[in-house]
Amino acid sequence: KNPINLFAIRKIARQLAGLKGKIIVVHGTGHIGKAPALKYGYTKTKSLPSASVRTALKIRKDITQLNTAVTNSLNDLNIPALSIENTHFYGYFNRQWNRKGVKQIIDTLTNNKVVPVFYGNFLPVENGGYRVLSSDELVLAIARLVKPEKVIFLSDVDGVLDPDNKLIPVFKEGMFHDLKYSVNDVSGGMKVKVKTALQLKHYCGECFIVNGTKKGILERFQKKQDIYGTKISFL
Repeated sequence: KNPINLFAIRKIARQLAGLKGKIIVVHGTGHIGKAPALKYGYTKTKSLPSASVRTALKIRKDITQLNTAVTNSLNDLNIPALSIENTHFYGYFNRQWNRKGVKQIIDTLTNNKVVPVFYGNFLPVENGGYRVLSSDELVLAIARLVKPEKVIFLSDVDGVLDPDNKLIPVFKEGMFHDLKYSVNDVSGGMKVKVKTALQLKHYCGECFIVNGTKKGILERFQKKQDIYGTKISFL
């Protein structure tokens, strides 16, 4: 059983409460998604076959409960937040991102000071199976639409670490080959996050990977203070 870590969710929600401007939240599945990924072996395939439909739907249910906890935590802190169910925007049986529909709902919500909350999950595909829709994939797709000023990835480590586990303050593209994929992480871990961040250079002003568990980390962005974490270099 994977209990939802409400303490961690509320800690980050409190940080978001202090931010101004338009905000879009995208969250992953955390340990809710990791345990079944290891159990059912889809860390590499990123999909479950039609024979595993009951398993896929059970995982979807658990992830949806996590999303409800995230959205409720934001609303409890007087941050108007609305969960966005991804299936509607990919069509029921295809990988096609409904750009116009997503852009319209994001613009409508953020213009009215509501925070859309997207989340990674399983998507149904034509053969009756389900594929993984990662939060990293969602971030990239959303950034292409809205061209955000900043994209901030919140991790449970201080940022991108070198082979000696020391923080890399500015990550340049040439450093990518030194990173390792996390074999026990359905999303591929930090290497995939960095790969996504590097792809964002065409769609956002700045991108950072920071430790979301550190108190006041998001407030430092608001106050334009020095950031302890990794800035992704777009040069």
